[in-house]
Amino acid sequence: MNKEYSIHQLYPFIHWPSFFNDWSYDPQYAKIASLQGCDVVRASWLSDFAEDDRTEASDAMQLLKEANRMIDLLNRDYKVKVYLEEIPFEVVNDEVTFMQESIHLEALANNLTFDTYPSFKKENLVDDLHKEQSLHLFITTTDDEMDLLFENDNYKRKLVQTLAKRLTEAASICLYNEVYNTKESKVAYIDSITKDIKKQLLKNNLFNQSSLMDIKITDSNSLSPNATRIGLILANYILYL
Repeated sequence: MNKEYSIHQLYPFIHWPSFFNDWSYDPQYAKIASLQGCDVVRASWLSDFAEDDRTEASDAMQLLKEANRMIDLLNRDYKVKVYLEEIPFEVVNDEVTFMQESIHLEALANNLTFDTYPSFKKENLVDDLHKEQSLHLFITTTDDEMDLLFENDNYKRKLVQTLAKRLTEAASICLYNEVYNTKESKVAYIDSITKDIKKQLLKNNLFNQSSLMDIKITDSNSLSPNATRIGLILANYILYL
């Protein structure tokens, strides 16, 4: 399945604590993104902080305003592209194998990180893998032109890049909701062990699809566009490779 999401479609699924973390703000300031109402409501939120923290809280509020303006601007010209494919897999001898690539379950469990969402017991993931009937492999990416925006303005360039990361993440959450018709998912990143697997998927099985989406592997072995995500959707989890 190939489709596109408008940036405004993805807005409700942006994980703002991660966005603020990218800007070195404490996640507590992310609550400003969920406040509805006028400036009086936001002023009340600001007054709840200790006096020493109000300057940083005010800066976070201003950052959100600028992020929202940038989102409106990006929405005029760009979309987030997604690809989803249901794939067979098997778990044999403590390894999960899909599309001719294998990951040892112990290595999988030991390399999970939960820096953006509440953690869950790693053992539960391994148990659930044994129960799954199939996996859904996904790719989410932005227009490659977004990587080139504001080359002469470091602040706006960083704003675009940090938002793009959250938008491709939001797109994967939208895909999960469509596959399972629920909003109850747990999200984790699989660190280090899947770097080579991700490259192999792009070079081999997914080469044609990734080419259609204008995804490339750079000389430094990273993905371009920078916000590109590849991962697996299970019944209870979204795993980023």
